[in-house]
Amino acid sequence: MILDIILEIVSYASLWGREKEMTGLPFVFAAWVSNKKLDNDFLKAFNKTIGFGLNKLGEIVIKQQYNPFDLMEYYTKNIQFKPGGDIREIIEFFLCKVGE
Repeated sequence: MILDIILEIVSYASLWGREKEMTGLPFVFAAWVSNKKLDNDFLKAFNKTIGFGLNKLGEIVIKQQYNPFDLMEYYTKNIQFKPGGDIREIIEFFLCKVGE
């Protein structure tokens, strides 16, 4: 079942890769979203927690025993933890395509 999910995600990413040629927008694999307005205290605590983990990234990576590739490079160059200006545009475009 997990393999099926992974293959489906890879399939979406491959399809989006073809779409990117037309849109110029990257694929968003995951995003923290809410369907209601969140309390500012919650947002502050959430951002503080995310920031704590990002500030400890070097320590976390050193403790991992995963050698196929450089985890620090993966986490710092392949994943965007702080949303850029186009994240909302990408998600809205995706939802529009899903609705077609």
